[in-house]
Amino acid sequence: MGRLLHPTKAKYLALEVLALLVILAAFNLVLHHINTSMWKDFVFNNSDILTLPLVWQSIILHEPFHWVFSSQIFLFPEAVLYCLSALFSGGNFKIAVVINAFISILLLYILIRVLLRFIVKNKTYNIALSLLYILGILTFMAAGRRSDSNIAMFFFVTTSYYGVILSGLLSLILAMSLIKIGIPRKNIWRGKGIYILLAYVLVSFLTGLSNTLFFLQFSAPLLVVLVLTWLLKRFSPRMLAWFIGGTILAVGASVVLRGTLLNQYFSPLGGISNYIHVRAIGTTIKTFFQIFRQMLEGGIKQEVEAIVLIFLVVGVICIFIYHLWTLTKRRPTDALALPQFILIAFAAIAPIASIAGAIITGNPVMRYLLPVLFFSPLGFIPILSTWLICHRRIFLISLGVVIIAVFTVSGVRAGNPLANYSAAVDYYPSAAVCLDTKLANTPYKNGVAQYWRARDLQLNSTQDHRVVQVGAALQRFGWLYNNSDYNLYDLSFVVVDIPSAITSTEISKLPSFTIEPSTVIGLLGQPDNIYTCGDFYVYGYSAHNPGRILLNQRVRDLSLGI
Repeated sequence: MGRLLHPTKAKYLALEVLALLVILAAFNLVLHHINTSMWKDFVFNNSDILTLPLVWQSIILHEPFHWVFSSQIFLFPEAVLYCLSALFSGGNFKIAVVINAFISILLLYILIRVLLRFIVKNKTYNIALSLLYILGILTFMAAGRRSDSNIAMFFFVTTSYYGVILSGLLSLILAMSLIKIGIPRKNIWRGKGIYILLAYVLVSFLTGLSNTLFFLQFSAPLLVVLVLTWLLKRFSPRMLAWFIGGTILAVGASVVLRGTLLNQYFSPLGGISNYIHVRAIGTTIKTFFQIFRQMLEGGIKQEVEAIVLIFLVVGVICIFIYHLWTLTKRRPTDALALPQFILIAFAAIAPIASIAGAIITGNPVMRYLLPVLFFSPLGFIPILSTWLICHRRIFLISLGVVIIAVFTVSGVRAGNPLANYSAAVDYYPSAAVCLDTKLANTPYKNGVAQYWRARDLQLNSTQDHRVVQVGAALQRFGWLYNNSDYNLYDLSFVVVDIPSAITSTEISKLPSFTIEPSTVIGLLGQPDNIYTCGDFYVYGYSAHNPGRILLNQRVRDLSLGI
């Protein structure tokens, strides 16, 4: 007990607890922001975001597993973290989403802490810099508007590729450890080096298997950095060969498995080549410029976010170029240690690779740019750690002010954390309320809806309605979906869109998704009952109505839809 209460250990324990409390206070601000903005609909209603909650519900219901994913199948680490969160959710997917988000933030903090051990030897500075990094990310989350472009909030949700960030940081830690320890020449199995390399390969394989963007956003930039370091004669060719071999092994194994077992059981529509759109490069570049121009011309929050993103990318590239110049000019007094240089180089190259990847795939969506916000700040840390040595008092006073500000704003603006948590997990959207109310005490239990409504209505329903996703012509739409559902349930109602009434940004009004009243009547005939719910109708078809038979036949017809 006496050793536990040693002044130094007690100080560090107090700092650890304080850091955790600050993160909780900032997370409370994020929850409050979600509860009081359009982000709530995105987090709990957006169909893309609700993929893993639907997978978990499908498993709990013991449905036959015939899922179809895109090229991203979210097995690792997203599915692992969500399943862990769902175990403590009591069947409420919203609890699982919030728990998942907090675990992800906590893991991010822990990984940054471990990574900074290679850069910052002082434990107090390590905690302080890691905390500032997390507070910066959470500030972006708490400030962004759903109607605008916001990158940080995509880390909060379950299926927006945040796994690349966590796996990337873990792999970077393993790479740094391997570089530090090395692998013996004669007996490679002696020591920890080979086992760290195997762990690096395993993480790369599992993440790349789940999301091939990992190889573009992390593996390729790291290899470029290591090759550059070797060219500068600061890295051994033997160690470079180990990294290249390990990466090739991870890529090859993931490609083979995706093309065989996973292609058969998980993702027949998820070929990697389907996501390369060379012809769309010009359009994608223009779209990105439009997005940033809108940010700069938007409100003050959007302007600040755009300026910060530009500053981070341009700043880290400038830092990288400067230190690259010092090495080529043989100025050892200005040259950084190897871990610092690798971190700066990776922080500069990875965001560029991510932007290039988004352009090549023809997907000008902000969730593909997570590495820009999460990786580029890492390049400033070696500079900050050097600055801290000379300005310790100023930094600690500034950090204290930031911490006090976080607690104050969280307490005054966000209020009771438990109240914010309850407001989030008790969310019951009006569409689900109306569906449950209208169909209560009716024979209509299971039905169909367009992709952008189906899982929202099903997961948020308190009456256990099964809402199968279909296309505009009531054909099967087996995308990010369990195709066994088309044969499992007797379908008796259709959720029919009212395009003129749709205002939600989460509901598509595109003709390829919208289920029009005239289409339903033309295909199934007149319903027995029609219920009105805001921006949609519910057409009910009783057991004696031929339309019910036609509905079930259409969704089970493999020749229709995908």
